[in-house]
Amino acid sequence: MRTARFLVLIMVIALLGSLDVGFTRAQAANGITSPRDNAQIQGVVLIEGTATTPSFARYELAFFKEFDPLGEWVVFATGSRPVVNGLLATWDTTVGRDAGAPFYRDGTYRLRLRVVRQDSNYDEYFVLGLSLMNEEVEATPTETDTPQPAAVPSPTATEAFLLPTALATLTTFPTATPEPTVAGGGAEVVNREPPQRSGGFLEGEFSVDQIKGGVWLGVKLSIAFFMLVTTYLIARTVLRKLLVTEPLWDTLRETVARARAWLSK
Repeated sequence: MRTARFLVLIMVIALLGSLDVGFTRAQAANGITSPRDNAQIQGVVLIEGTATTPSFARYELAFFKEFDPLGEWVVFATGSRPVVNGLLATWDTTVGRDAGAPFYRDGTYRLRLRVVRQDSNYDEYFVLGLSLMNEEVEATPTETDTPQPAAVPSPTATEAFLLPTALATLTTFPTATPEPTVAGGGAEVVNREPPQRSGGFLEGEFSVDQIKGGVWLGVKLSIAFFMLVTTYLIARTVLRKLLVTEPLWDTLRETVARARAWLSK
């Protein structure tokens, strides 16, 4: 009976040692706070939120065009330092408009925040249904505007076809590592993944190193507790024998015998 209670105590201490892993997850709620789901955006968009974790490595921001059936997630900003309730990046949706070849067409977009830990695992947070409306704002005339039809010149046989100016490279914010070589408008293309919300304290997963550390802490606490109890029992027996004036050698021998009998149970 005493052995069973001792084993239960060891299990409880081990669990308490591993729970500190979860408490650190609840310190900050990761995710994008602005813009929100189903928001209307245009021009330069300020992306705000929180990206932090106890074993933080970096965070990434990517967009996805919902109107493009063959589209991929495109990373447009990275950060090497944690951010708590602050500016994660600026997203310039007007890239290429001055050249007449906008990189971002009007339509519905998704945003993804990926917080990467030092063990290469990561949590992801999404914003859905963002409506980009740059062309609609530019096409709206003011009260004093009197739009005139523009004359379209007829192409001649010798007229050369002019290619649009190359798109500007997307500006990332902030980053401490060199930017990789990119193509197609200055954006890095990554594999498309299903938009599922994950991460945080309730939905995240503990890493193997964190679980091992918690269990090992519980084992060390259990060994220390066992040694403390053994020392107490030996000291109590010695003091009792000394108080009844028995020989010290017999007292120590009886104490050792009792300790062995207790440990063998």
